[in-house]
Amino acid sequence: MIQSMEEKGFEVELSETGRKDVDQWACYVSRANCGKGFFGRSESAALKKAVEAVEAGEVGW
Repeated sequence: MIQSMEEKGFEVELSETGRKDVDQWACYVSRANCGKGFFGRSESAALKKAVEAVEAGEVGW
């Protein structure tokens, strides 16, 4: 999924938030100086939210 977004010109950064009591993973997606962060309890949950936003045109106008 990350490679697919990068091929479309997006920068993708996936990392742990370091918090155990809330969403533990963050996925930050940006393109053309427009970016957005997405959070999830797992790596795949955060990435899924980011992919859905990219497909909906909510990131990188």
